[in-house]
Amino acid sequence: MTVSIERSKFGREGIDGYVITVDIIPEDVRTEDSRLKDTSLRSFKVMGSLTKSSPLPDQIKASVKAGDGNSFFSVPELVKMTKIQGNPYGNYIIYINSNNEFATVALDLQANSWMNALDIFTKGISPYLDRLAYIADVPVSFETIYCHDLNNHIHVASYKTPYSNVQINPMNYYFPNLFPHLRSI
Repeated sequence: MTVSIERSKFGREGIDGYVITVDIIPEDVRTEDSRLKDTSLRSFKVMGSLTKSSPLPDQIKASVKAGDGNSFFSVPELVKMTKIQGNPYGNYIIYINSNNEFATVALDLQANSWMNALDIFTKGISPYLDRLAYIADVPVSFETIYCHDLNNHIHVASYKTPYSNVQINPMNYYFPNLFPHLRSI
């Protein structure tokens, strides 16, 4: 499903934000506002797609699925996922993409809001990824982090506001003072 949103509805280019969608469930009598403001402890699924670089895409992804993403962390061909157990924030799963790279980090957890779920997710996985990046001497970051509130049917995806193309006329932007003056001897 694709949804178009006016560019003016977003912040300045390159700024982080969140797209929040609330499913319409006919049998659920609660309002969208009450579901968004729910502070009860409930189940969340959080997934983050890793990236080798921090791109500024021309569109925003509103979800993440297993295998989305890429990284400089390669694994043997037969490995399809890695489990990180014993973490005080929960047991993480790292899914592998078709290039045998760490691609998607996932965590099922209990939290009282989507913001709390995202906080738990990043607090738990950041030291692990930071240590791997340090040992391997490679960068690692998340392109998109997606959070699904299973009880309230709310979906949240992080994004960076995309840049827009700007048409210019290069002839209007001639700056002679930027060029060194050539002198003959």
